[in-house]
Amino acid sequence: MTARRKIVIVVSSMEGGGAERVASTLANAWANLGWSVTLVVSFSGRGTCGYALAPEVRLVYLADMAPARLGRIVSRLCRLRALRRLLSTAKPDRLVSFLPHVNVACIIASFGTGIPLVISERTNPALDREATVLQRALRRWLYRFADAVVVQTTGVRELVRQCAPGIRRIAVIPNPVPSTLVGRTVKSELPGRRRLIACGRLVPEKQFVRLVDTFVRLGGEFEEWDLWIWGEGPQRRALEAHVTKHGLSGRGFLPGHTNSLWDEMQRADLFVLTSALEGFPNALLEAMALGLPAVSFDCQFGPREITRDGIHGELVQLNDWHALENALRVLMGDPGRRKLMGEDGSRAVLARYGQARVMDMWCGLLDDLAPAEASS
Repeated sequence: MTARRKIVIVVSSMEGGGAERVASTLANAWANLGWSVTLVVSFSGRGTCGYALAPEVRLVYLADMAPARLGRIVSRLCRLRALRRLLSTAKPDRLVSFLPHVNVACIIASFGTGIPLVISERTNPALDREATVLQRALRRWLYRFADAVVVQTTGVRELVRQCAPGIRRIAVIPNPVPSTLVGRTVKSELPGRRRLIACGRLVPEKQFVRLVDTFVRLGGEFEEWDLWIWGEGPQRRALEAHVTKHGLSGRGFLPGHTNSLWDEMQRADLFVLTSALEGFPNALLEAMALGLPAVSFDCQFGPREITRDGIHGELVQLNDWHALENALRVLMGDPGRRKLMGEDGSRAVLARYGQARVMDMWCGLLDDLAPAEASS
């Protein structure tokens, strides 16, 4: 795509999260190509932007364009109207949106404008338990009006086809390794205690309670190791109680959310992912990119693709906790093996998920969408 484009990207917030990080990465990359990029935040509470944006990216909050202190339904209708006005004024030749509720809003707001629309699913639909019956119905009936749907794995592609039949086109484009991560690496074998690190929302699907149990069984063998679980969520109190119950105070840490997760990964010695379900585990990708050796359950979806069937990381059958314990035991006891696995994993994911390669996939998809013409 050599011509200058006008792109509008819509996302629910920019305070944190995988979709928001990808949106900022796309916005910056396209702005660096000289395109006109507008990044629209639809969240009614406005919030703040937690990601660095190129100066050329125009950041717009729909909350600033719609009346405040209205009921939920009226507020949403006002933001839909504001989004349609913005599209009418900006006249983009491509519109890209992230996450189901934002996708639905963009389909409605852009209807009849002729602007090619790419909507993006960033999670495993099986995890979307918070969606109401109405939200599921809207996704099922409206997704067919988008010009293309982007998913991150082939497995999610099939699930999306099932929950939203009639989709015109579906493309598999993985998340890129952020360019700001490239060149960073783990600080191997720092003096002091060793760290086994996990991260994610503190919810049952992440299976952190069972991870604590696993670490308890390993703790006596590896007294120099601690467990760090980064993230926040509704299971915090239960996890804190579980750590205390097993006498892990001082060795089991739940430090909460951090905006410097890569720094924490660089201080770690081993990464573990115990999720029962994933859409695309960014944390696994980023840990491996940093050169952190990784052990992961073979959950749906993402770990098998990222580790290439376990070639570049340790892939364990889903919910085989005995096998997970053994895989951790081997790596916790062998610093040389950890080093080799980390270096190999980093080379592999940077080659396959580098920003240039993923951006080529996005640009190719946008190029294929007709009939909009590039702006002069």
